[in-house]
Amino acid sequence: MKQSKKYRIEHIKSATKESQPYFFDGNTLRMFCQTLSSFKVFEHEGRTFIAAKGHLGGKKAVGMPGHTFGPIHGLTVREFTGDDLVDVEGFDHAGKTTGDFVAWVEAGNLQPVAAV
Repeated sequence: MKQSKKYRIEHIKSATKESQPYFFDGNTLRMFCQTLSSFKVFEHEGRTFIAAKGHLGGKKAVGMPGHTFGPIHGLTVREFTGDDLVDVEGFDHAGKTTGDFVAWVEAGNLQPVAAV
């Protein structure tokens, strides 16, 4: 798995604006303590992925009264399909790093592309 030379995160943001209008929204990124430059773009066997470390709630607990949790740390991972972002089946995001995701893919755990 290698860094993408084909796509930049700005291209992916623009291409997914209609299908994922809130994914790269400033408020959403702030909620997860991310910026657009937090995202790395990878390619593997003709497929494109984005990954960024995220922290819900920063260093404080978050939630609503009676439902407080956190802070939550994990990795945001999605596959870019050309005009949409889809979840990566089978990868546990909690507490993981970009290196964990790369190792997981290179170990052959990636599910085949679903037939349409």
